[in-house]
Formats: sequence, structure tokens, C-alpha cells
Amino acid sequence: MWPSEPSFDRIDGQCAATAYLPPALPRSAPRASPLLAPPRALAALPPLLQVAGGGEVLLLENFEFGQRV
Repeated sequence: MWPSEPSFDRIDGQCAATAYLPPALPRSAPRASPLLAPPRALAALPPLLQVAGGGEVLLLENFEFGQRV
């Protein structure tokens, strides 16, 4: 399955993104990552609840996204 079973590591996320995204859509596209969305697109989002644990692999990305929304 993923390289670092049973835990989830950053490389696992990259593998999942590659498997999930269409081949023509790069991982750096705003449709692939909300972190790359323009501010006007984020402003159009409804209110959201963001939950992240202290051991979260993408903890810094969660904080960054929370600051942008």
C-alpha cells in the first residue's frame, strides 16, 4: 500500500495525491491543494471547522490554511 505503514508520513500523502489526482493536474494546482487557492476563492468558502492533533503530519499546513481562511 503506502511506504510507511502503519503510520502516515508526508510521502504517503504524496503517494495518495498522485493516485487521487488526474494525471494532467499537477499537485501544485489550487484545485489539488487549498493552500494554493487564491484569497478570493477562500473568501467564498462557508464557515468551516478545522481540527488537527499535535502529532499531525501536516500540522503546519493546517495552521497556515487556518490563517488564510
